[in-house]
Amino acid sequence: MGVAALVTNIPILMIYFSRELSIRVNRLANIFAALFTYLCCSRG
Repeated sequence: MGVAALVTNIPILMIYFSRELSIRVNRLANIFAALFTYLCCSRG
């Protein structure tokens, strides 16, 4: 259940991080967040 809570909070955290991070770092963080979310959801 901890992983599910983390995965559901990633989009919310990325909204806050997008205001604080530079464009390049924000882009890399979004790619990492998308990959992490995909891997967690695809493995069940």
